[in-house]
Amino acid sequence: MPKKRIITLCLPAVLAAFLLFAASCSEDKSSTEPEGSSIVELSLSGLEPLEGGLNYQAWVIEYYNGYLYGYPLVIFNLNEAGAMIDVSGDSLLSGEFTIDLAAEDIYGIVVSIELSDVVVTSSSYTQILGGEVSDGEAALTTDSWLGMDFSFENLAGRYVLATPTDSISSNEKSGIWFMDLSTGVSLNGLVLPDLSAGWEYEGWVILDSTYISTGKFTSALSADDMNQYSGAWSNPSFPGEDFLQNAPAGVSFPTDLAGASVLITIEPEGSYDVDLDKPFPLRLLVANIPSDATPHTTYYMNAVNDTRPGGTATIKQQ
Repeated sequence: MPKKRIITLCLPAVLAAFLLFAASCSEDKSSTEPEGSSIVELSLSGLEPLEGGLNYQAWVIEYYNGYLYGYPLVIFNLNEAGAMIDVSGDSLLSGEFTIDLAAEDIYGIVVSIELSDVVVTSSSYTQILGGEVSDGEAALTTDSWLGMDFSFENLAGRYVLATPTDSISSNEKSGIWFMDLSTGVSLNGLVLPDLSAGWEYEGWVILDSTYISTGKFTSALSADDMNQYSGAWSNPSFPGEDFLQNAPAGVSFPTDLAGASVLITIEPEGSYDVDLDKPFPLRLLVANIPSDATPHTTYYMNAVNDTRPGGTATIKQQ
C-alpha cells in the first residue's frame, strides 16, 4: 500500500530553516512503500502554554534524495505544570507518538507554533525547536537551524530615558530608547542577532501593571515599526518610544517611567501574534528602571536565562 502523502516540505537540505515547510514539491514520494513505523518520544521543557488559538505541532523530518520532507506528528498544548495536553485541554498526552516511517529514515524533529486546533499539513514559518537525530536521539533547541536558529547566548541591552520627539524638556522621563549614550555619542543599545522568518522582537514597558509596547523590529540596528505614542518630531534610528499621546485605557501620558519595568521579547510574526497587548513568553532582556533614574543616562538590561525552551526526542523502531 503506498504511503499516504502528507508531505509538506521538500527542499534541498542546505536551505535555511525558515524555508522548511513549503507547499509544493519537486520530488514526488507518494508512491514510496513504507519501511516500518517508529515511536517518537518527546520530552519538552521551558515552553509556556499557548492561548488565543495557538498550539504547538511536532513534525518528523525525513531526508531523501537531497530533499527534506516534513510529516505532522502531533498537535498539542501545555498545561501550567508544563505537561503536554491535547488541544482541548481535557487529556494529558503520554509524550509517545507513532509515525509511519522507519527510525533510520528520521533525519530530525521540529516543533512549530500553529494557529490551529487541528493537525495542519502545511506549516507556519514559526518554528521554535528543532534538532537532527543521532543514534536515535535529537536534542531540541532554539539554536538549531531546524528550530528558530537563535542562540540565547551573549545578549545585551542598554537604554536611556528621553523624549526626543517633542520640544518639551520637562517630560524627559516619559520616553525610553534602546540606545547607549555613555560615550557621548548615540550608539545602538541592543546586542541581538537577526531573526529568522516567523519571528520579530518587541520592546515593552510595564507601567502600573499595564504592558505597553514600544514597537516591533527585526534588527537592533534600526528603528522599530511604531510611533503610536510619540510626538511630531522624528524618532531616533533605534528601537524605542516616547509616551506623550494616545495613552491606552487606564494610563495617562506624559508619564514618569522611573520605577517601571522594561523588557525585550521575541514575538510570533503577523497573525500568529494573537495578543497584541501582552508579551509572548520568550523574554530575552529585562530591567527595573531605577526609581531615581535621570534622563539621558545609560542603564543596563539583564539577559533572561531561565526560560530557555528545549527538549529531547527519542526515536525507536516499532
